[in-house]
Amino acid sequence: MKIRVLNKDNGFSLVEILVSTLILVVVSTIAYQSYVGGSNMMQDKQAQTMVQTRGLVAMSIMTDDLRQATQNSNQTPSPNIVLAASPNNSNMNFYLPMVSAGNAIDTVTQEIDWNTNNMIQYKYIADPTAAGKMLLQRVETGTGNKKTIARSVSDIRFTSISLNELRIDLTITERMPTNRTISKTFTGLVKLRNRYE
Repeated sequence: MKIRVLNKDNGFSLVEILVSTLILVVVSTIAYQSYVGGSNMMQDKQAQTMVQTRGLVAMSIMTDDLRQATQNSNQTPSPNIVLAASPNNSNMNFYLPMVSAGNAIDTVTQEIDWNTNNMIQYKYIADPTAAGKMLLQRVETGTGNKKTIARSVSDIRFTSISLNELRIDLTITERMPTNRTISKTFTGLVKLRNRYE
């Protein structure tokens, strides 16, 4: 049987330790960069989803309201949509029909019975909860009800295309914690109610 004598030369050399440390640092850096990149990408996707959702909900609310509004009524007082001239066309006033017994048509005059005591206003105003941001608000003047349609609105434009059509351009912008800005513009054409519909 042979007996081995331990040699003092066994172990790692300084070069081997430095090389293994360098490999460990490179692998750790790559793993960290992948983690940070994935985290930033996830935050961007969440913000894009939030902006998309805000925009779609706001467009849906406005479209539902404006499909009931008109620009071509000859009734007094006038229920017609009032738009400010460009470039200040970010606010609007309009009226909705009064619906009684499931019908908005007056049985005597055979015209739409408009609720002219309750004007609806879309207001593009400063967001009181977020410094430097704007929001779009729906206000019912007759009841005093206020509802925020969208936050982080960077631009809104209402443009009359014809007597029966209105164009809405809504831009929502969100700034990420990573200092990236995500912005999306939503455009919709709304067919307004004809005065006899």
